Amino acid sequence: MKEKLMVAVVLTMVLIGTMLTVAPVCASPEDIKIGIIGPVGLPHWSPAGMKEASEIARDEINDADGINVGGVYRNISLIFKNEHAVPTPNPSEAQARIQELYDAGCRIIIGGFRTEVTGPMIEKAMMQAEPVIFLINGAATNALLGNVTTNYDKYKYLFRVNPVNDTMLLKTICGGVQTLVSKMLPLFGCPNMGPYGNISQVRFAVLTEDLTWTLTMHALFSNPFYYPTYLGPYVNCTYAERISETATDLSSTLTNVVNSKARIIIHVFSGMVGIYFSAQWGTAQVKAIPVGINVMAQLQSHWGLPPPYGTGGKCEYESILNFVGTRTPITPEAVAFWDKFVNK
Repeated sequence: MKEKLMVAVVLTMVLIGTMLTVAPVCASPEDIKIGIIGPVGLPHWSPAGMKEASEIARDEINDADGINVGGVYRNISLIFKNEHAVPTPNPSEAQARIQELYDAGCRIIIGGFRTEVTGPMIEKAMMQAEPVIFLINGAATNALLGNVTTNYDKYKYLFRVNPVNDTMLLKTICGGVQTLVSKMLPLFGCPNMGPYGNISQVRFAVLTEDLTWTLTMHALFSNPFYYPTYLGPYVNCTYAERISETATDLSSTLTNVVNSKARIIIHVFSGMVGIYFSAQWGTAQVKAIPVGINVMAQLQSHWGLPPPYGTGGKCEYESILNFVGTRTPITPEAVAFWDKFVNK
């Protein structure tokens, strides 16, 4: 009896050991790989910042068990790349990074800040053997999405998620200028002969970044054939200049603005030049009100830190019109998200 019991025990142990040996190992589902590509070297990338925001989103998704794909929950993993937008756009390097993301298994790519590199990056993504979802996050140029309607099969996975396109940016500036002119005309209006006859007008200057995304706005705001249509009859452009994104000394530009007797400066900046413009405008006490787009002015550092990170308090009269604010409870989740982002 003892022998039978021992045999049974040994057989049971052998069977259990065999089962453990041949039992299939359940591998974890493969992560969904997402490529994040942006202007490394600008605060828009980090810390302001595409990188940190995407990391927050990844962690929140993964902490909630990931994404349900056909009943299987898969985590998100991120691969970061430089779009080579600064100091000068390099389309070929940007395309090489897109190829690296694809080769690493990314079939979703988010980013594209500079138009000069975003267009080539889109082309590289759309020519791959497997479909790539490309979500533009930063480049506002309308033309980047033009191919969706002309060649839908190739570009049907191309979208813009942020910001609004350049048409809406143009309209926003127009609304701001027209409102400002209505208040300034009684104080600063000067008689000028123009297409509307000898009427009182407010003089303005146009300063835009010398990049592709500002070309249309510069032409419409500086050319007297166009700007009365967009800004109304009570304005007169007395100075216009295209400014390098890498410019750090705007003294001659501001001198020309002063000499033109402009009372409004329509400015369109997205890069570091916006910081130097604000700081030097404040130091020189230029009696012309800036209105337009200054992406760097969206950063909290713009107000208090010294150049090149901020204006050192020199932008006292520059105001921001945006959908964000310090811990503003736009939705029940907004304050919690704000605090999480700032802490990170």
